[in-house]
Amino acid sequence: MKGNYENEKREFDKDIVEVIGERLNLDRRRTNYWCLCPFHQSASPSMCVSRKQQMFYCFECKESGSLITFLQKYEGGYEVN
Repeated sequence: MKGNYENEKREFDKDIVEVIGERLNLDRRRTNYWCLCPFHQSASPSMCVSRKQQMFYCFECKESGSLITFLQKYEGGYEVN
């Protein structure tokens, strides 16, 4: 049990750009990164990932949050109380 928690904790301690970049194709534009939002159908990049703020935001579907929120929605299975 402790091993799984430690693996998840290490994932949450990583940079949001690094983790999302392992899962989605990010395109750097100035200080932020953009990609197609995985939470809805889109033809153009609408999700912004900010390294400085360590958060993501989709300008179309309005999904947003931290790395933990992204992993909960994208991969499921992470419970945060």
